[in-house]
Amino acid sequence: MIDTRLLIVKRLLEQHEFEMNLFAEVLGLSGRQLSRLLKTWEDAGYIEYYPGQGRGNKCHLDFLIDIEKQLFFEIVNHDKTMTLAEINELLSLPWSITVVESLKERLMEQYFHPDDKPLEVTVMDYVPTIPVTLHPAYLKELGGIQICLQVFETLYRVDETGEIVYQLLRYDEWQDNILHLYLKKGILFSDGSLLTSEHVKYVLLILKEQSEYQYLYQSLLSIELFDDTHLTLTFVEPCNNIKYMMAETFSSIYKLEEGELLGTGPYYIHKHETTEMVLKANYYYKPINPDVKTIHYFARGHRTVDQSMSLMKAKGMTTQLCYAFNELLVFNPLADRLSLRQRRFIRHIILQAVSRLELPAALYTLSSAYEETTMEAPEFCHPVKILVDDMSINDIHFIAEIFSNHHIPAEYMKLTHELYLRTNLAHIDVDLIWMYEALHQSQPLLTINLLTQSKFKEWYQLLTTSKEFLSTIKNMSAKASRGYAAQLFEQWVEQAYVIPLYIRKRVIYFPDALKNFQCYHYGTFKYDRMIVTK
Repeated sequence: MIDTRLLIVKRLLEQHEFEMNLFAEVLGLSGRQLSRLLKTWEDAGYIEYYPGQGRGNKCHLDFLIDIEKQLFFEIVNHDKTMTLAEINELLSLPWSITVVESLKERLMEQYFHPDDKPLEVTVMDYVPTIPVTLHPAYLKELGGIQICLQVFETLYRVDETGEIVYQLLRYDEWQDNILHLYLKKGILFSDGSLLTSEHVKYVLLILKEQSEYQYLYQSLLSIELFDDTHLTLTFVEPCNNIKYMMAETFSSIYKLEEGELLGTGPYYIHKHETTEMVLKANYYYKPINPDVKTIHYFARGHRTVDQSMSLMKAKGMTTQLCYAFNELLVFNPLADRLSLRQRRFIRHIILQAVSRLELPAALYTLSSAYEETTMEAPEFCHPVKILVDDMSINDIHFIAEIFSNHHIPAEYMKLTHELYLRTNLAHIDVDLIWMYEALHQSQPLLTINLLTQSKFKEWYQLLTTSKEFLSTIKNMSAKASRGYAAQLFEQWVEQAYVIPLYIRKRVIYFPDALKNFQCYHYGTFKYDRMIVTK
C-alpha cells in the first residue's frame, strides 16, 4: 500500500514551501531519514524531488499523482483485511471532508450490522439570540459566546479550578518583557489547513488595533515571527495576567477564508440563519472524534424549540442542568442620580421580595442573603428610570409592582433586545437595569469578565477605580489579583451599585444514550466530550 505519510506531506505542501527541517519534524524523522524516504518515493514514481544543492538553490518537491485519490482506492480495495485500529488510524489522516465521509461509511460497514452502526447523534440547544455575525472579537450576545466555544480555541484556557493552562500552546516563556509562544504542531483548521504563528499574529493585531478589546492589548508593542510554531510578543513590561485575556473567548484564534471564519475547535459552522445555526463535527479536530456530530442552535422562543421540548419531555429523555447566567440589578454609576440611601432601600425591598418567591431550587440559586430588618424609606423626588428589553420585561414587571407598593416613582425606557445589545449604555439615560451576564464564578475572572466582555463594562469600565484595576492587575500574582478583584466587586455591592440576585441554570434534554456531560464556564455543554453508549 502507498505510504500514508505522502498524504501528510501533500497537505503540508499546500500550506508551505518545502523545507527539510520542518517536514522532518512533523513526520518525526531526522533530516537524513527524510532524504532517504524522499528518494524511495521518487523511485516509486510518486514525486519529483529537487535537493537544491548549492547556495541560493531551494529544495523543491512536486507530486506526480493524485495521492489522495490513489490512496483512497487502495484502502477501499484492502478494507476487508483491516483491523478496527488500522481503520481508525487511517481515518485520522488529513483527508478532505468529502473523502473522509465516504471512507468512514465504507470502512465501518464490515464491523457493524446496519441496525447496530454507531449513532450519528444530533442534539438541539437554545440561546437567547442567534448572533448576526459570529466573530470572537466583536461578540455582544451570550449565544455567540456559547457557539464560539464549540468552533474556536484559544492559546490558553482556564481550567475548572480557575488556573491558566495551555490549549493551542505547547509551552511559553517570559524573557524580560518578551513572551515567547510555542504552538502545538499539527493543529488543523476545519478546512484541513495548518495553524501557524502567522494566524496568531493576525488575530492579536485585530485585537490590538480594531476590536472592542484594544484597551486590553495596549501594552503589546510588537509581534515577531520566528517560524511556523514560534512567535514572540513584546510588552511595555512583563504582564502575567495578559494570559487571562488570551484565554477568553474574544481572543479565539481563527483563519479568515473567503469571508468566513474557520476555527480549530471540535465543530465548524455548517449553516447560519437568523433563527438557527447548525454546527457539524470538525473531522480535522485532533484530540477526539466527537460522537455528537451535529448541533442545532435555535433562538429562545422559536417554535422549533417549544415543539421539540414538548416532544422530548413526552419521550422521557435524559435531562441535564447547565449554568446559564448570573442575574444582577445594576445601577448607573455615571448618572448617579440616586443616593446611597436610596440605592440601599431599593436593594432592601427587592431582596425582601425575592426571598419570598418560591422558585425551583435546581434552577435558581440566590446570590445575596436577605436580613429581615426594617428600613425607613427615603424620599424619591424624581422617578427612577429603568430600562426594559425583551428579555427583562417579566422581571421589570416584578420590580414595577414592588416600586408601586412602596410608592417609588418610576419611568420605563423600552428597547428591543437587539437594540439593547447594539447601544452603548453610556448613551442611555437610565438609572437601573436588570442584567443577565454569563460569567466565570471564580475571581479574578468574575470581575474581569464584568469589566471586559459584558454590557456591564459600558458603565463601569469608565470609572477610575475600574481603569486602575485593569491596569494594575496585569502585573499582579494570581493570588493577589484574586483578592483585588474580589475587593472591587464587594465595593460595588457594599455601595449598592450592584445587587447580585441569582445564579441561573437551564435544562437541556438529551437522548438516553448520551453520557459524560461536562460544561464550559459560559453556560454551554462540551458536546465533543459526550459519549454514546448502548
